[in-house]
Amino acid sequence: MRKRRIDEINLAGKNVLVRVDFNVPLNSDYRMTDDFRIVSSLPTIRKIIETGGRAILMSHLKRPGGHFDQRFSLQQIAIHLSTLLGRKVKFAENCMVADNAVASLKDGDVLLLENLRFYEFESAKDHAQRNHMAKRLAKYGDIFINEAFGTSHRPAASMVELPNLMSEKAVGYLVAREIEILSKVLTQPDYPFVLILGGKKASDKIGVIKRLMMSAETILIGGAMSYPFLKAQGYEIGQSFCEGRVSSADWNDAEMDYIASSLLETSREMKSEIITPVDHYAVTSGKGDSLIQYVNSPNIPEGLSGCDIGPKTEELFRSKIAAARMIVWNGPMGKFEDSGCEHGTKFVADLLATCSAFTIVGGGETAQAVRDFGFFEMMSHVSTGGGACLEFLEGKDLPGIISIPSV
Repeated sequence: MRKRRIDEINLAGKNVLVRVDFNVPLNSDYRMTDDFRIVSSLPTIRKIIETGGRAILMSHLKRPGGHFDQRFSLQQIAIHLSTLLGRKVKFAENCMVADNAVASLKDGDVLLLENLRFYEFESAKDHAQRNHMAKRLAKYGDIFINEAFGTSHRPAASMVELPNLMSEKAVGYLVAREIEILSKVLTQPDYPFVLILGGKKASDKIGVIKRLMMSAETILIGGAMSYPFLKAQGYEIGQSFCEGRVSSADWNDAEMDYIASSLLETSREMKSEIITPVDHYAVTSGKGDSLIQYVNSPNIPEGLSGCDIGPKTEELFRSKIAAARMIVWNGPMGKFEDSGCEHGTKFVADLLATCSAFTIVGGGETAQAVRDFGFFEMMSHVSTGGGACLEFLEGKDLPGIISIPSV
């Protein structure tokens, strides 16, 4: 997949609408705790202003429900971005009423619009409502640049309807690199190729397993998503979180058993080895202050809830990772945010950081984990999109990507 890139458009003297993904993590005081997504967009922003364009940045932040909420204002992002760029970033307090702010821009200026999701039509299900918002935003610019890979799987007004209204459009450097690297996983992986999956929800990653089972010799599964696969093999999982047991899950328990069993059977037929934990760390179910216990078996006893992979599983994973030339990892190996349950995730992060393989880390929690553990800079590529990365690796067409012309 080769999309038109920002280098292929004349930016000088133009208003360039850039859909960025500044949906950064916030602490309990609603202050930014990580600027990875902002920093990742800097090369594209600098390209625009250094070639005499006027950068008009658009983003959402969290889910304010279609109305103004000071907690989720992008004003703090504008201040931080000013520091990163070494120049003042102007700020428009209403994304839909920014005509004066846009008109005042000079070549090389940067303007950040207020949170797009303060306006309900950004995420509306109705195309006509999204199009109404897009028409308003389109009046601000001459060119559209998609630099928001993490939101490219969402059919939002600013991601789909807006570029469809613009005659000139392209992807920025961040999105171009995401497409290039993830496309290689799908079409030209380096062998041996190992896929590592974890996290809480198995349903989010079933499509990835089905798609990459054709090319990955080994699929290592940890975290809560391993429990449906253990259960399908006849092992006990105690009171561990298992998605099929949750009323809000995509599939019920029987459906989850069937899907996990089918994938295990298919993997055997395709000679793609699925490896699940052979030991665990677990806590007493329902007791917040319970001690972490080691379970020297694939079976988790009744009354216990798995919270991390065990040392035997770590060594099993090590042998597969050491031999790999390409590794894709999405999802932690346990509740890494809880003290005492982080070892498995940190162990895998350390292995990837020090191995010789080309390592690709999915966004979301996995990216946060490698940053927390100090291995971020040692990965070959850390994706800025969690859900978008997964859907791309499933082989799905992302709405925000297909809205940009191929060349």
